[in-house]
Amino acid sequence: MDEVSSQLSAVSEWTGLNINSFLIFSLMSYEELITPKEARTILKVSNKTLWLWYKKGLIRAARLPSGKLRYYKSDIEKILRGERRNGSS
Repeated sequence: MDEVSSQLSAVSEWTGLNINSFLIFSLMSYEELITPKEARTILKVSNKTLWLWYKKGLIRAARLPSGKLRYYKSDIEKILRGERRNGSS
């Protein structure tokens, strides 16, 4: 078994999904994440403003296993289009 198959098998066991279901679920739930710097540059706001929007629930963020914060690009794009989140996740 090659390394990728081995990793997929381990994830499949951990999630309780068979490999095909896991891959389909992963593809369906994929959302692009961007760095805080990228988000600030796109939105032309300060780090503090970005953080406050996150804390208020206006934009979502995810923590990587490394502990680094990333923002959902779709939320950033919605703000650019004037479609703000209502503050609930």
